[in-house]
Amino acid sequence: MSRPDQSDRVAESPSGAFCGSRQTEEHGRLWKAIADKVEQDPELLQIPLENINRWSSSGLSGTPKLAKWEAMICAARDEPVKMSVLLAFLRSDSDESLHMKGFDPFPGVLSTDELDEIQCISAH
Repeated sequence: MSRPDQSDRVAESPSGAFCGSRQTEEHGRLWKAIADKVEQDPELLQIPLENINRWSSSGLSGTPKLAKWEAMICAARDEPVKMSVLLAFLRSDSDESLHMKGFDPFPGVLSTDELDEIQCISAH
């Protein structure tokens, strides 16, 4: 799979658009799509790492969560077993994963068209 170009990247967190006011089912589809895309193209993990770096250097609150995401993502890049753990975490609806997903670093992994498709499916 090809990496979305800069024009397709979303500036804000895609999960923020789905939390609270949207159905849990839509939120689950979003995270499954992210996991599926990362599974097919692990190089996409560079996007959340860039987001974490940018957000951390700008003094954004939530640094402990960002550090946890960074550790999980870096481990996944280094070890296949850890990649499986990350993918399972992204697909999970456990309390811990839902808490972490409230502050996710994955905007830009899915293109605008992919996000629109998820929203369209939920609308029907």
